[in-house]
Amino acid sequence: MGHQNTSSAIFPLFTELTSKSLEPYSPINGIPRKLRSLFWLWEIDTDVELEHYCVRIIFGRTRSLIFLIVQSKNINFSRCTIIKNLVHDCGTRQLGCHRRELYEALGRTALYYYRTLLDEISPREVKGFAWHQQLFWQSAQHWVEEVGAGRHPNVKREWLEDSREAVWKQVEKYQNSIDIVMMRALGEKLPSIARGQTQATEVMMENDMLGQFYAEAYGFESMNDQIARALSQISHRYPHANILEIGGGVGGTTGSVLRAMRDSFSHYTFTDISSGFFEMAAEKFAEYRHKMTFRVCDIEKDPINEGFVEEGYDVIIAANVLHATRNMADTMRHVRRLLKPGGYLVMMEMTGDMLRMGFIMGALTGWWFGAQMGDEGRQWSPALLLVQWDDLLQRTGFSGVDQAVADHTVSQKHQVTTLVSQAVDEQFNVLRSPLSNLGLLPTLSHRLVILGGETLPIARLAKDLKKKLASWISSIDTISNLESLSLDPLERVSVISLTELDQSLFAIEMTADKLD
Repeated sequence: MGHQNTSSAIFPLFTELTSKSLEPYSPINGIPRKLRSLFWLWEIDTDVELEHYCVRIIFGRTRSLIFLIVQSKNINFSRCTIIKNLVHDCGTRQLGCHRRELYEALGRTALYYYRTLLDEISPREVKGFAWHQQLFWQSAQHWVEEVGAGRHPNVKREWLEDSREAVWKQVEKYQNSIDIVMMRALGEKLPSIARGQTQATEVMMENDMLGQFYAEAYGFESMNDQIARALSQISHRYPHANILEIGGGVGGTTGSVLRAMRDSFSHYTFTDISSGFFEMAAEKFAEYRHKMTFRVCDIEKDPINEGFVEEGYDVIIAANVLHATRNMADTMRHVRRLLKPGGYLVMMEMTGDMLRMGFIMGALTGWWFGAQMGDEGRQWSPALLLVQWDDLLQRTGFSGVDQAVADHTVSQKHQVTTLVSQAVDEQFNVLRSPLSNLGLLPTLSHRLVILGGETLPIARLAKDLKKKLASWISSIDTISNLESLSLDPLERVSVISLTELDQSLFAIEMTADKLD
């Protein structure tokens, strides 16, 4: 029994199922009679990725997978892949996409231009700069000092001796990388930008560099894919979702998301802090124009006062935008006001090494809003660590970081992370953690069966569950295995099945009696 909107949705973490384990039920038309009578306190359904088909997984849960039914039509399970998370761990796949040499080339290039900025502009001259350019110059000084002291984990101290020719020789093979192209374009004009003679945004917009950067830069391309993958799953489950993108900008993430969702959404509201990009975005996404609205949204302001509907959206997307605000707690409260309880916040944020990104974005005023206000301890960049995001989200009406995947498997070498969180309230927290909120649930008057316990750990778990639930339901039975379960078809009963923790149901040899 699937919910009809994200306000009551719980998107599960999947356990791995292999094609071999599904063979006894291929295709699955009949479910054992004993299983048909198993009903969960909450029943949820969702869909999983398959080569050319869709498989629906229906199950209930508290904090772990308990009850599972696979439904399909004319399915060949030989190519079945079940998604374990909304977002995927990039794993070794990213090692092939973003080579170590490119990563080093970016650090080497940024360090070279930081040094040239410090050589060109004296501390005395900096005092007359705009406040954000002063902070940018100070950050250049900070990063050079960190590298010189050997404290930076990825940028080598000997690179401080690089000549211009040495740098270009090292990065020559990546000269067409949008990261290097952007760095060189900014770096060659960096003193002029710092002095306010040239606008960094003008340089970035030349030949659509900024749009290409957000779509293809180191880490961004894979993270856009992750956001698109998450939205593909959410929109398949909720094809009538109302979606809001905050800070759509040049549409680098928008394009990936729209292509992934196809037509499986009700409406998409594309916002930015100004209307400057709207005409370009409307042309770029003309195929979806009939389902899109373009609106100005400054997320630092209360969105309800700006004319947005409170809790009016099922999904909010924010890619590399929320950090560019003065007070992160206020920003996240504003985001929460727009999202229904249970709705998803899918965002990309910088959570790692900021030496490279700080060089590219550091000349922009918004990069330093947090540092200017001393907000959340942000000094040399607007970024927050993953643990800080988890704390911030929980303080502002979200579930915390439910799922996260970085652009690199080595934590010291990653730059950006895709995060998924849910808007929560008291009622939705009951759905997420029912055993922690038994006092808020209506007492069950019918029988509860805890199924499983053939192994010692699961037997102890079943015993602990019985103790915890005793105050909530008067009649609780524990039965060690499915074969021992006997239910009257007319009996009203709830079942918590732990049998999969003892042994996979599909790994058990199925006989006619067991199927019956």
